[in-house]
Amino acid sequence: MASEPPQTVIHRLQRRLVIKLVTMLAASRLAWANTVPPDPEMLSKVRTEIQRWLELRGLAPPFELQKLRWIARDDVPLIEWLELDLRFVTLEADSAQALGGFVEVNQRFEQAQGVSLSEALVAKLAHAAGIARADGHVTISILGTRVAAMRDALSGLLVFKPTASNVRMATPVALALDAIAVGGTGSPLPAKGAEGIAALRTRIDTIVATVFALSNSALGLPAPRLDNRGLGEANEVRMDVSGIRKVVIADGDFWERLQISIILSETAQGGVRAMCFVDGSFAAGKGLRVPAANSYTAMLDGYQVDLDRFAARLLREVQQRVAQPAR
Repeated sequence: MASEPPQTVIHRLQRRLVIKLVTMLAASRLAWANTVPPDPEMLSKVRTEIQRWLELRGLAPPFELQKLRWIARDDVPLIEWLELDLRFVTLEADSAQALGGFVEVNQRFEQAQGVSLSEALVAKLAHAAGIARADGHVTISILGTRVAAMRDALSGLLVFKPTASNVRMATPVALALDAIAVGGTGSPLPAKGAEGIAALRTRIDTIVATVFALSNSALGLPAPRLDNRGLGEANEVRMDVSGIRKVVIADGDFWERLQISIILSETAQGGVRAMCFVDGSFAAGKGLRVPAANSYTAMLDGYQVDLDRFAARLLREVQQRVAQPAR
């Protein structure tokens, strides 16, 4: 049997490679089904929710919401994200002094809330839009200087950094962690680095699911519905919980839906600290029939304090259970 000319073989291999690449891109597109660009009505709702969140946190002013837009690169199909643009309002005329004021606002927020402003803004954007944290970008304009929430190579956390390399901040911004330590110096990770974080992430995911299962069991309710587990980043425990009652609003008789993100980072002492972000909504309903999704009202206005308290309780529960031997 005559062998094919080398040029024919090369062309055939090239066609196979093109077909394989197209197939891989299509599969990647299917995997991105959870990040379908929001429609204008959804963007409007997200914008309203973020504006209200800024007001409740005492951040409006100094922050003004400028733009909320979905960005997609036509030339690179998999590059898509939701971008939130804010402006930092300041009376300073000097850029360095304005940046110093921005740093002070970050520090006050962190002292009051126990979490960094950069992590809180990205988590709020992701929860409000129903997207992964990696698909939410936050940028802030400060007298013409732009800063963005970027991943810090050392801590693994999101921090605000200037987008221009010639801009310097006098103080590192938003590097501190939540005061509640998971594990702590007395409970080292089962392994160091990414492997340890991954193992702890799996364990905490199980713990959080168990907390909600036990809560429903105590109330005589069916098992809760747990969605989007495992869809977070490598250091994130993410879970959307529905079919629950009296978890956040203890003195009410409402059905609740919660979006939970627990962000993990390794400390220099060999332990792990965690930041917990919770958003929620509620709906009236009797019996065991869970209300339709469009029946729910955001907890943001009347129950923000209750959400914060629940986040702290959940982290304490996680801390206690992590300290116990795994079964």
